[in-house]
Amino acid sequence: MKYDYIEYVPEHMKVQQSEVLHDDNVYGGQKILIYFTNTLNKTTGIAEVPTYKWIDKGNLSSDDIAFCNKVLHWNASGFFQNARDGGMKFA
Repeated sequence: MKYDYIEYVPEHMKVQQSEVLHDDNVYGGQKILIYFTNTLNKTTGIAEVPTYKWIDKGNLSSDDIAFCNKVLHWNASGFFQNARDGGMKFA
């Protein structure tokens, strides 16, 4: 399942995330997949937290990847909280 997380309009970057996934190879046994989409050119990439490892950088530009790496580090705990809560609640 994918949950919407945030869209950074100036950077044209939409961020979505998975639910909490079990993975014995990750410290704590839990990870979340983070999906990035450049809304301007429709390029995509997938990374995971808490390892900050890229699963697929797709055709994201180096600038996009640099920005996405910041998003991963700034929001790691928020991704886990959002997944535990069942996604963002929008009014």
